[in-house]
Amino acid sequence: MRGLLFLACLLWPSLVFAQTKFVMVDVGEGQTVFFQVGPKAILIDPGPVNKASLVLERLKAHGVVDLQVVVVTHPHPDHASAYFRIKEAFPKAKIYHNCIQLQEGQRVPVMRWLVDDLAKNKNAACLGQGQKFVWQGFHFSALWPPKAPQRHINDHSIVLFAQFNGVTALLMADASSAVERQLLKNWKAGPVDLYIAGHHGAKDTGLKAWLRLIQPQWSLISVDKHNYYGYPSQAVMKKLNKASTNVRSTSKAGEVCLNLDKKPLKLCKD
Repeated sequence: MRGLLFLACLLWPSLVFAQTKFVMVDVGEGQTVFFQVGPKAILIDPGPVNKASLVLERLKAHGVVDLQVVVVTHPHPDHASAYFRIKEAFPKAKIYHNCIQLQEGQRVPVMRWLVDDLAKNKNAACLGQGQKFVWQGFHFSALWPPKAPQRHINDHSIVLFAQFNGVTALLMADASSAVERQLLKNWKAGPVDLYIAGHHGAKDTGLKAWLRLIQPQWSLISVDKHNYYGYPSQAVMKKLNKASTNVRSTSKAGEVCLNLDKKPLKLCKD
């Protein structure tokens, strides 16, 4: 009996502090986020290559020692060019990607290297509309893309819906309002707790009908303060503020960390 009590005492701190978190890393002009359960994590988009060291540092700072899954939503450099550094640091991680076939004009070097490497990576698998996977109690569903190629690479992004212990999250990657319009037709999940706005809050996102339907508690945007494209659109920000309880952008708030252990979601405590 004493031995069991001693073992319980040893395990108790790890159980108490095995916090479930969502983190949007401030990578400037790009996007990378991760879900964390204790020392384990799943990364959604590696981010831009010039921020690869930062992403690895932030994973370590949050106590992540086992990155088990990486999702590459689409091959644009601001979301994915740090892939090679992440793969080097965590060679056993399972990789999901959209298996896009680049057209001739789209085969710029970084994207070509990325897509070619994913195609031959034994740890990589395609993820598209209707497919699901489970990780550490999280249930992930790919709502997009369909098999048919889209007109723009952004609209072939993997859109993920995640559920964990009653908490819901919707991650739009770079999907535009054209994708929002399609998702509107079959949405049955109701309001979401966490929404990662599509395409950095650009003007081609944020349909009013879509935001009214999902009614996010938290809406987050990853964007550089002085980015070349002028993201986010002020019109989109106005709509997000109207539809959401809380809106944050990395350009103003820096890194955003949310505790997912209970609702309503709150910012992590230092």
